[in-house]
Amino acid sequence: MATVSLAQLLDAVKTTLSAATGLTTTQGYADLTESLNDFPVLQITPESGAVGATGETDRVTFGSTPVRHHVYTIHADLYAGPRAHIGDDISNLVDLIDAIETVLVGQTGTLFGLSSIDYCRWSWSRATFVYNDERVYVGARFIIELGVI
Repeated sequence: MATVSLAQLLDAVKTTLSAATGLTTTQGYADLTESLNDFPVLQITPESGAVGATGETDRVTFGSTPVRHHVYTIHADLYAGPRAHIGDDISNLVDLIDAIETVLVGQTGTLFGLSSIDYCRWSWSRATFVYNDERVYVGARFIIELGVI
């Protein structure tokens, strides 16, 4: 088992990214709602996880016990707002993406406040979300990969 739980990782990502300038609401996995009312909204959810097999490690403890490396993929879905005017929508989205990347790049020392995270990499792509089969929202999906020992 990793030294931190999935719940701890998700909460740490939520707490860290909620500092991004311009966000109105940040929802963690336990805070998700059936409708979206205040924009922009960032939702943090788990996507996948993988664990290295025994012997697939570059780390050993002082007692030469292998330590399995865990990799977690977390989605941070950014809902900039309801689709209205493409120019305004994308302009607002670009500012929000920049703000989130500023927080991600600005981390120094311990990543997301958890010492057991040994690396973080991310990507993002523009997205059009349909939420609860109702409205269409302009946004972006950040795919965050965390390595945990």
